[in-house]
Amino acid sequence: MDSYIRSSAKSATYRVAGSAITAAIVFLFGGRRAGVSIGAAAIDALLKVGLYFFHERIWECLHLIRLAEKIGGFHGARALES
Repeated sequence: MDSYIRSSAKSATYRVAGSAITAAIVFLFGGRRAGVSIGAAAIDALLKVGLYFFHERIWECLHLIRLAEKIGGFHGARALES
């Protein structure tokens, strides 16, 4: 299982690349205004880092639930109701 620190680091490095692409696209198609490009990239990065982090954590939880089902320690919705 990835630690919270590792998930955070993966999120940040992924978003640096993605935000650079966003900034370049906004710069090229947005009238070549650097301030607008940087602002769009910053907002994009903040929102998507959070989204990616929680996406990773949800997938990790699903993996743990499936693992528990295989060893008999989790029985789906019935276990959640009790």
